[in-house]
Amino acid sequence: MEEWRQSGYPTHSFTKLNLAKHPGVLEKLIEVGCQVVDVRTTHEYSSNNIKDSLNIPLPKLPSSMDKLDNSKLIVCYCKGGFRSAIACSLLLKAGFNAQDIVLGFAAVSVYSPTVTSSGEVNPLIMYHMSPFKLCLLVGVSHNAEHG
Repeated sequence: MEEWRQSGYPTHSFTKLNLAKHPGVLEKLIEVGCQVVDVRTTHEYSSNNIKDSLNIPLPKLPSSMDKLDNSKLIVCYCKGGFRSAIACSLLLKAGFNAQDIVLGFAAVSVYSPTVTSSGEVNPLIMYHMSPFKLCLLVGVSHNAEHG
């Protein structure tokens, strides 16, 4: 990264919302009218999502930005945070104010389950907190069967 900067290539950064460190922040952002964008697939979105979020799968985002309100903060999420980080990068480059949810919907379902369409903590997500990190194990029974 440092070589990239030294070469004069552009860089930018965006805010990452850490729901574990800041309880209630997502609920407050939704209350004040941010636009929530789910960049997971339509199938993932249909299984559970943040209520009233807009589903724009990441591959369709560049051609769907006209659906977004440039006057509002946009909060992006995916399953674990990788696709939403890419989405935030694309949105920032296009002039939007975008923020990403650390660990994506996995974190939402643990720390802000009341904003989800199911309203419940996902039973397949087990978490362990330490002073330095949050470890998530998704689909434990499936992973145990396949080593």
